[in-house]
Amino acid sequence: MQAIEEAIAAWDRAWNAGDCERLASFYSADAIAMGPNLPVTVGRDAIRASCKKDFEQFKEENHTFVEDLRIAGNLLRGARKKPVPLRNQMVPLSEIKKNG
Repeated sequence: MQAIEEAIAAWDRAWNAGDCERLASFYSADAIAMGPNLPVTVGRDAIRASCKKDFEQFKEENHTFVEDLRIAGNLLRGARKKPVPLRNQMVPLSEIKKNG
């Protein structure tokens, strides 16, 4: 659990620094990001591009508060509560260990 918490904190630091390259590194090449009222984003490159688009339009600080974590096989699903729109994500645990 500590590795997951450290990875979440590292994600927040990358977001708050506006570092799309670092943020993209948290996702596998075939990752899927799903945000509310947003189209599904598929793949690390698309997630990076979406990040850049977000930062062109918005500047907000992120502090993630995890409400729910579920592990199934090598996938982690986290529901996060934060002051900006909620994003649910599935990330292989191997990526968390590698990037955390």
